[in-house]
Amino acid sequence: MPSEEEEIINLIAEELQAGRPPEMIVEELVQAGLPRGEAAQVVQAVSREMGGSRGGSAPRRPPKGGGMPWVTILMILTIAVLLWALLS
Repeated sequence: MPSEEEEIINLIAEELQAGRPPEMIVEELVQAGLPRGEAAQVVQAVSREMGGSRGGSAPRRPPKGGGMPWVTILMILTIAVLLWALLS
């Protein structure tokens, strides 16, 4: 079962693949309580990890040698979820 952070990353990736503008995704994350800078970083990182592939047939896995961006994304999302939980 995917974690909440993985679900958010997958939702962002699906929105980007569907052609939704990154600015709209950032705006939704801001409305959900994530600071704008962090929301933009997360959307950009997911977009970079997707590498522009639109086929969707290859499974998305972090690169073997450089999986660090996913760690950063998960940390940012974890902090955002905790802040959202504390502020709601």
